[in-house]
Amino acid sequence: AITKALYDHSDLQPTKVILDMPFASLKDATKGRLRLMHLPEEPMATLLVFWGSIIRGFWAFDLAPERYVQKIRCPALLQWGAQDTRVAVHETNRIFSNLT
Repeated sequence: AITKALYDHSDLQPTKVILDMPFASLKDATKGRLRLMHLPEEPMATLLVFWGSIIRGFWAFDLAPERYVQKIRCPALLQWGAQDTRVAVHETNRIFSNLT
């Protein structure tokens, strides 16, 4: 939520932020939930994000914290754990590499 808020509202200028297990994209977050339920990630993740886009009236594939963090201009504590089953290490690395 903080990544989207800072991306959309340049007037918000926190002195620091905490990013706790941020997913890289909504599709990645959906894959994480499917992994928890021991369901196949594809094509289910793509279909669920697409259907959610139709139901909610916005293109959910554009929901991408990995892109939003590029506008963070303050120190950020990025937290992730090796035993996290919902957020994969490659997602955390994508977030980290896009922080300025």
